[in-house]
Amino acid sequence: MLEYFLKGLSYGLILSILVGPIIFALLQASLERGVKMALTIGLGVWVSDTLFVSIVFFGLSWINEVSALPNFKFFLGAVGSVVLIASGIGNLQNNHPIDRSQKVKKNGYLAHFLKGFLINVFNPFSILFWLAMSTEIVANEANNTQAIVFFSTILGVIIFTDSLKIMLAKHIRKYLTPKHILKFRKVVGIVLILFGILLIYRVTF
Repeated sequence: MLEYFLKGLSYGLILSILVGPIIFALLQASLERGVKMALTIGLGVWVSDTLFVSIVFFGLSWINEVSALPNFKFFLGAVGSVVLIASGIGNLQNNHPIDRSQKVKKNGYLAHFLKGFLINVFNPFSILFWLAMSTEIVANEANNTQAIVFFSTILGVIIFTDSLKIMLAKHIRKYLTPKHILKFRKVVGIVLILFGILLIYRVTF
């Protein structure tokens, strides 16, 4: 049991230090709207990861067949690229000043949840990562309890490290003026567009 906990811990830590579009979305939300909004994006990511784990855990043979389809990676990559580029363009076009005292509407939370969920769920490398993790379980002939410990540890590390990033942004936030945060919004917009272009390039070539 300890072996699978340590394996899950190591894979989770590796995944947590990889730089991707999610970290920029989390930092932007934390800087502009606070911890609750950033956690809402994080929740969307964590729900999608849990969905992936459930799919590969309960339907490994089925998802292997689907992922082997010729256009599977391209379809996910194309949709994910559109989501990233659209989010990036939205950032670049949004010139509204940062009002930290403005109350967030309920539909704002839903929009941010969907943003995190869609960015992650349409990233083909997310599903490929979880498929690789399931292969690790199958190769080592782990039983159900060991598999649950393994996947739960990875998810726990992801949630914990994402939350740390959000809290770090919260502490940085007090040293930044609204103008600084507005500039960071533009930087995040450019980064998201670049990630979108890179994603469609990788699934195409």
